[in-house]
Amino acid sequence: MSSPIPPAPAVTTDSERVSLSPGLLAMLVPADAPVPGSGEPGGPNDGSRQGSIFSDNADSTLFWYLPDFGPAPDPDLLFAFRAVQNGLDAFGHPSDSATLTFGLHTAEPADVTAARQANPAGRYEQLTPTGLAGTLHIPFKGSDGSDQQRSVPAQVTADDDGAYLVRVTGLVGSDVPLAYSELTGPGGCTLELTYSYSVVRHLVTRHLLQPDPTPADAGSQDELFPGEIPHRSTTGRPVTHPVHPPLLGPAVTVTVVCSDFGSAAVALGTRYAVSPYRPLYTLTAAGTTTAIIDSSAFEGFDTTRSEYTELTALGSVADRYPSFRSLYLGQVSGTVVAVPATYGIVRSPDGCAADCDALIDSTPTTSSGCRFHLAFGLAPAIDPADLAQLALDLAAEPTLRSLTLRVTLPSDLDPRTPSSLPTPFASSVAYGVGGRPHEFTLTVEVVDDTSPALVKGNLLLRELASDGLAPLQGRIAFRLDDAFADPVESQVILNLHTTSGRDDLAVALADPTAPTVTNLSPFPLELTGYALHASGGLTRKALTQQLPVQGSVTLAGTAGADQALVDAALALADPFPLGTLGTYVTMRTADVQRVQHLIAVDATGLDFTARAITQVQVAAVVEQAADLAVPLLTLSPSQPVARATLLVPVGFALTGLATTLTITATGGDPAKAPAPVTAHHDFLVDPVFHLTDALLTGGSPS
Repeated sequence: MSSPIPPAPAVTTDSERVSLSPGLLAMLVPADAPVPGSGEPGGPNDGSRQGSIFSDNADSTLFWYLPDFGPAPDPDLLFAFRAVQNGLDAFGHPSDSATLTFGLHTAEPADVTAARQANPAGRYEQLTPTGLAGTLHIPFKGSDGSDQQRSVPAQVTADDDGAYLVRVTGLVGSDVPLAYSELTGPGGCTLELTYSYSVVRHLVTRHLLQPDPTPADAGSQDELFPGEIPHRSTTGRPVTHPVHPPLLGPAVTVTVVCSDFGSAAVALGTRYAVSPYRPLYTLTAAGTTTAIIDSSAFEGFDTTRSEYTELTALGSVADRYPSFRSLYLGQVSGTVVAVPATYGIVRSPDGCAADCDALIDSTPTTSSGCRFHLAFGLAPAIDPADLAQLALDLAAEPTLRSLTLRVTLPSDLDPRTPSSLPTPFASSVAYGVGGRPHEFTLTVEVVDDTSPALVKGNLLLRELASDGLAPLQGRIAFRLDDAFADPVESQVILNLHTTSGRDDLAVALADPTAPTVTNLSPFPLELTGYALHASGGLTRKALTQQLPVQGSVTLAGTAGADQALVDAALALADPFPLGTLGTYVTMRTADVQRVQHLIAVDATGLDFTARAITQVQVAAVVEQAADLAVPLLTLSPSQPVARATLLVPVGFALTGLATTLTITATGGDPAKAPAPVTAHHDFLVDPVFHLTDALLTGGSPS
């Protein structure tokens, strides 16, 4: 017979149905964790969680919360997408791998913010997630059109300031262009996070009072009773022992500090599709690293592709913004290079950036012994209202909203396309990058050849003051990047009628309805137009107003205007007096003070015999240098050409040798001899004055 089955314990509440083995209890209660009877530990109470918030186990005024996870704030300095082409795969296609890194940060959940407001006396502390791991999910469409995703493991590590670095190294093969396209396009990538955190948990256990319910005197039985467990005796006959329910002691509550687990999904969206991050998508192939323009970069090994393409979304650039020629968009950087239509000489409060130096020429081929070095500063001759309107239109263009745009002007020269200044007056020209952003330099060398350097230099300077109808023009070529092969050029106009102002106007907008403009230039200026910017956009105003040096004018403004943009040009006399050219061009003669210049009077076109003239005398006075010694030139039927060499100050010579000639004819019949006459001639423009019958007849009486 089996022993009687002991009665069940008297305590049978639901909370007491838990029994922990000593091994399991040892696993849940670390050596340094509180044990029963040692007092209540502090920390988040596992059973108190509501949303993100836990009550503290020991302090009723303290609360704990699990943070929200999201991408690191802009700019994410940890972001990089580095792809590498590792040769060819089995099908002859480029084999790609990539490493993606980006930052994560934690934020306070909305329910915690609400709880703070509802319970100002409470203290809220963020729980520290540990053991973080991640998986990057990349969505794509299957061949049957179904929604699928690739899942790539990610490492997540914390730094000292509470931020997290996510590193995805398992992007290989087709995962690379897939991840690139999704990060820069639809934005469907998601990071799934798992982590653990510590909680305080209350467990109820009961001690086992009867660990071995089998009676010591259990005998051998052939009959198997209900509840008995069969086994074999030493004789081989089945033997059974009765099974008794375990005898449990009273319930005991155990407080343990243990780990719980959480998860979060972080949607990356289009966060890394905007231009500040686009240059950080790079591809390394054959030892060369370049920014990735688009997914086609993964199709081959070409790393010489330019990020720039001509921007046509705004229509005709020349029609909408007349002072610009074209626009180029950097698809990676978001840079918009606005190419001006024209570059001109810089004008500023310091004057015009135009210098002319007379230098000694010691080369054996020189005839005059001097040469001239001219240097000009060039800048975009643009209407500031055009630039402002361009910026507004770019910001409003729907096709560009995925980019963070930065409008700029050309800043580098393209050595593959030579810049030029075609003129017979220059022996050589050279362009360079200026000392200020978006400015350039032009240097011109003038030396003796078939024409004296002095003559060519004078003619070149005269071009600066021409009426502007057919000015001296050149071309300047710009570099966008090394891979952009098509020429990008603007015209250069070397003329005082086309200049570029830099800080020569001061605009005060203390009263938006009456902005004032002051001329800071050393030259009179002509205001040619202005525009007012307000919240409603840009309003252009017509204007023709001369402004003297240090002069001011009040313009018609608009209430609410926050900017006034004024365009101006040099106010030049018409016709331009060449004698004032030195006001605009700085002429230096440190090495060469005077130059020799040959002048001549040619009377071969004068009929000496018909007029019974035996001699003609020509007295010359250089108008800018009356004290300059000029010998009296004498002509006769046997010697109809007379010459003289002048030692001319370089400064006068460069601006011209305007000369007053007094012509006196003698001999023969007094009735046929003409009265003395005067004539005017510039011996620098033409070193030979031609004396004719018509001149003697129609010249001004002396």
